[in-house]
Amino acid sequence: MPRARKTFDMQSKHLTNAEKEEKQQQEEILILGKDQLEIPPDWLIDEIAIEEFMRVTKELSTVNIVGNLDLSNIGGYSNAFSTYVHAIECLQGKSSIVKEVNKSGVKLVENPYLKVRDNAASEMRKFGAL
Repeated sequence: MPRARKTFDMQSKHLTNAEKEEKQQQEEILILGKDQLEIPPDWLIDEIAIEEFMRVTKELSTVNIVGNLDLSNIGGYSNAFSTYVHAIECLQGKSSIVKEVNKSGVKLVENPYLKVRDNAASEMRKFGAL
């Protein structure tokens, strides 16, 4: 996957005046609307996801690198974050090994919330959050 493009303000490379002007013009053309980021989408899974969506969009509103096209990424990250928080809450005070009862008896297995936590963390990494 290609690296995200840096905004002109974030560039550390020495640029000529002509390159600077060209980059600024390109950014002005690419500025997208942000109106869809003002209200959390109705497909967020719970209040934790909604609060995280609002926190992230508030932080990102100070930079001009996100817009309406980022809605699904921010929402997906927010849902994964909520799942991660719930898994952590379910793991607090619990053992990482639990008993599983099946037809052949009882065996010790990894706590299933560890997998939920790890899957949510992996999902958040996809959105560049971890």
